[in-house]
Amino acid sequence: MQEIKIKENRMFFALFAIILLLILIFNQPILGLADKILKVTSKSNLQPIKPVKIDKTFTTGDTTLTFKEVLADGTGTTMTFEFNKSNYRIENMELSGPPGAGSYNLEHREQEGTIYFDELDEGMLKIKISSIAKYNEDKLVETRKVDWELPLNIIHQETKEVNLDKVIKFAEGEILLEKLNLGLRSSEITYSFKPKGKGDFELGSFIAGGPRFLIYTDQKLYQSSSDLYKDNFDGTYQGTIRVNSLTRKDTEKINLVLAGFLKVIPLNQEISLNQNLLPVNFKILGTKAMVTEIKTETNKTKIHLELGKENRAFWTAFISLKPPENQVNEWGASGNGISDKISRPNDKQREQVYHAILQDLPPIHRDEFKKRWPKEYFDVGLVSYELETENIVFENPILVIDEVQEFIFYNEKVEIRIP
Repeated sequence: MQEIKIKENRMFFALFAIILLLILIFNQPILGLADKILKVTSKSNLQPIKPVKIDKTFTTGDTTLTFKEVLADGTGTTMTFEFNKSNYRIENMELSGPPGAGSYNLEHREQEGTIYFDELDEGMLKIKISSIAKYNEDKLVETRKVDWELPLNIIHQETKEVNLDKVIKFAEGEILLEKLNLGLRSSEITYSFKPKGKGDFELGSFIAGGPRFLIYTDQKLYQSSSDLYKDNFDGTYQGTIRVNSLTRKDTEKINLVLAGFLKVIPLNQEISLNQNLLPVNFKILGTKAMVTEIKTETNKTKIHLELGKENRAFWTAFISLKPPENQVNEWGASGNGISDKISRPNDKQREQVYHAILQDLPPIHRDEFKKRWPKEYFDVGLVSYELETENIVFENPILVIDEVQEFIFYNEKVEIRIP
């Protein structure tokens, strides 16, 4: 028995010596690996989501308003309140304090309501309510003046950060998806756009419109918006995709599709019109256009404009009217367009891409996709316009083509897994 114990001890010490030697030899790599593991763990080890209780009640007569709780992080802030009676609303409210306090949406539902902030920094938010109102459906029944003030310290909770490092390559350049920040009620994806082979004018039209993304899971098609807002020294542009309802509670894969770019081409093209010299013919980016009619009435002027249908470089044009130089410069105009089939370069390819996007979607999302991304972007465009001035007469107005827009479709898809 003693001999066996001695052998076991020798084996133990030999094994210990080998482990110690390995640690001494590979000290730096082993410590480095441990450090990476700890960093990854710390990112995913978030504190539980805890709404901050407010529980502050204001009273006027027999009506009370109670602010209940607030949820805040870097992607947005949500604050809830409740009246003790149905059909009451906050009528006049002022908010001040940290940056973002003045930009909010107010929603009422029966007795409850919510204040949404897209970007509200940390700090002392001051809420001042000067009146509330009672409605019967949309009809105002009663207004009460009040003098209620609520100071509220906004503290952001953690967002869940996921490094993406995914590249989308397409004809006009490439997009690098950088990080996904999952918040309490929405999320943000930061990205950069590196254009390829474009002059300043054409590149400017892409940046002005920006990319459009489609984000979905098997169960949900998310509402999202995106922008490009910074020109880096290396020729790339920074952007943000804001995804409503995608939160840090979601732990599944999501699909992101670069559906296309909205191309906005500023023109500021002016055409002087004369009622005695009709029709007036001109071109918009090579497309034939013609003003066929100018009518003046008691307090308005009406214009009819026709656009060609062949080889159109744009889907729609934004136009306005302004007075001639010898008339007082007070003006405004409204109008509507009539859509019809138009012919554009690569129409068949556009239709193929559209159907490819549609077929890649789970069937449950296809009807919603058709509503958000109508096929009219491909084969329908505005071909005539009716404009009229508001409460003013221009006998010989100036027609202004402010800008034109075209939508270029892609179908570049990446998969994002949320750990």
